[in-house]
Amino acid sequence: MILSHRSCCQRFTPIAESGIAGWGRSAIDAHSRVISATLRNWMIIVHHGLEVVLPDFWWRDAGMENFAPSSPAYCSHLSDTSQQVFEICISDIGPVERSPGIGIFNDNHEATARDRVVRILIGFRSGSSIPPVEIVEEPAGSAHRFKLTSGCHRFYCSLAASFTHVPAVRGSDIRTLDR
Repeated sequence: MILSHRSCCQRFTPIAESGIAGWGRSAIDAHSRVISATLRNWMIIVHHGLEVVLPDFWWRDAGMENFAPSSPAYCSHLSDTSQQVFEICISDIGPVERSPGIGIFNDNHEATARDRVVRILIGFRSGSSIPPVEIVEEPAGSAHRFKLTSGCHRFYCSLAASFTHVPAVRGSDIRTLDR
């Protein structure tokens, strides 16, 4: 599938190739985009070159077919008043680097990847408060201004849902402890 891009923050429009037609859901900027390959039943989320696959049935299970964000970021409130929540542009955060064999959307001891993603997407749709992601500033000269340290599912679901920003708090990263 070939993508044509009109300008920053506008829709990407796939051009049918070899008789396979698809359509573009949205685009955040030249480095982040969401493509829905309708014949393959998955959504491909691309962020700074990292491709993440989100099954279409998870999207449908959450009732997101007609979702359009009404704000730049999802709703988030932090009960711990010692941390300030701020909105950060998705394109300022570098792609998540996981160990080989570990997917972006993965199971944990509490829920399956599907359950975690659907719960987040339902929260977006209903306007429920969802915890912010955690980020750290990258050193000067880095390819990206920030690194995501917690909230990978929330971050990539935000990108899939066409949010341009995510609510964030300052996190910690073992690599930053000696700075």
